[in-house]
Amino acid sequence: MEFISGVLALFDGTVKAMLGIPVLAFFLGGYLLFAALGLALLLKDAASGQGRRK
Repeated sequence: MEFISGVLALFDGTVKAMLGIPVLAFFLGGYLLFAALGLALLLKDAASGQGRRK
């Protein structure tokens, strides 16, 4: 359990450091925006029953 909390603290510190640099904050914000958009599209497809079947 201590390992997981250490990894999360390292990740938190990394994100805070990235947000301090405007260019990295822009890319991190864009990545989070596209990840949320992709998740919303996947959930919409799953809710409507139109999954990507081959």
